[in-house]
Amino acid sequence: MTLLNVIKTIGKNFQIISKSQIHLTILKNAVSSDLKEKIVYKEMDIQKWRARLYYQSFASEVLHCLSPEQLSEYDKIINGDTNEWDLFYYVTGRKEAPREIAETSVFPIIKKYISEK
Repeated sequence: MTLLNVIKTIGKNFQIISKSQIHLTILKNAVSSDLKEKIVYKEMDIQKWRARLYYQSFASEVLHCLSPEQLSEYDKIINGDTNEWDLFYYVTGRKEAPREIAETSVFPIIKKYISEK
């Protein structure tokens, strides 16, 4: 039995795909994947800038009201080991903040400020 006869017996739903069709499908998937990655990266970049604007406005509006201890805590939070994404998620409530950040006296002030903006 030849390959063609086997295909005919399997039914009409069986589709023969050429090498060029396979390459085209792979290329479309690669382009789609690259585009998705580009969009996700851009969205993350936008969120990073939004977070920076929040911190900048917080600094200009609230820092002058903080005690020296709170200023020190704020400095440790924004200049510590926590990356910008996680910090933004903590202050917006998307993630639970680690104890060393959540238990500072300045963290609730930041969260309240961000939630009101």
